Amino acid sequence: MAEISSEENDYKAKELAFYEATVNAWITTKFEKDKHLLTLSLAAIGLLITLLTTVGAATVCQALIYGAAIFFFLISVISVLFIFDRNSTHLQKILKGDESNDPILKVLDKSASISFFIGIIFILFLGVNTTIAKLAEERAKMGESQKNKKMIQDTTETIKHSVDGIAEMRPVKPEPPKESQSDPKGSGNNNQGKK
Repeated sequence: MAEISSEENDYKAKELAFYEATVNAWITTKFEKDKHLLTLSLAAIGLLITLLTTVGAATVCQALIYGAAIFFFLISVISVLFIFDRNSTHLQKILKGDESNDPILKVLDKSASISFFIGIIFILFLGVNTTIAKLAEERAKMGESQKNKKMIQDTTETIKHSVDGIAEMRPVKPEPPKESQSDPKGSGNNNQGKK
């Protein structure tokens, strides 16, 4: 019987160690998730503000998307900061045996996660909108370039056609008088006879 109780004690000790490790891993995972949400949300806000100040918003739609993305990432940051603050008081209450679940922490957790993902969606919208705007701008430039080339060709053709017959207006050089072949001395002899 001593062997059974020692094996049971061994099993209970291992079960307790397993439980402690599992609880620590769960708490660490929750804290790490919140830390990552905070870090990524702050990085996204910094990136969006940098893009907005350096590149700018080409359209009102892009400005609204920038604003919405920054707004949702800011909600995520604020939610995580409230989570950190509320976690400590929640842990104290659990140790005292006063509280089991904190509904506000659940709301804050969902708020942080959902607002982060909405911010990501707005960044994707911003990328798509910027790409569409750039393509439209390139098409407009190409169309304008084609229009300018056609106008230059038309102008060149018009100039060519409008001055095409100018060579015919050139004065004709008079031909020198021809000497007659019957009178070798030329027309001088005829003039003398007339005097």
